[in-house]
Amino acid sequence: MGADQPAINAELRRSPDDETTDRVLYELEQAGYVHATVATDAQWGPLTAKLTEKGLQLVASWPTTTADAAVAKLMALVELRISEASTPEEKTRWQQVRDGLLSFGRDALVEVIGSAAGGAAT
Repeated sequence: MGADQPAINAELRRSPDDETTDRVLYELEQAGYVHATVATDAQWGPLTAKLTEKGLQLVASWPTTTADAAVAKLMALVELRISEASTPEEKTRWQQVRDGLLSFGRDALVEVIGSAAGGAAT
């Protein structure tokens, strides 16, 4: 169902009926970042809302393509290898891999992975 305004206000340490949250949810809905799951004409914004794909992409790094997901998974795996390295030398090698990938650029990595998958990943 999503989050309701009182729960959002509680998380933000606001009063349960804070009008600022109502107005912001209205604007977020108009811009396509949230979807109203419960609405009323008595308020500007939705009573209950959940993030849309566009909202998830912004706040939770929701992948936009299969190639994006693959790059995110690759980078997470490299970070895991760095944190679990058994020797300083191994850790250094994984850090060099990470740094090399980052210097290449995320967009370029997404393009390469998409191409490697025959274009199906983009």
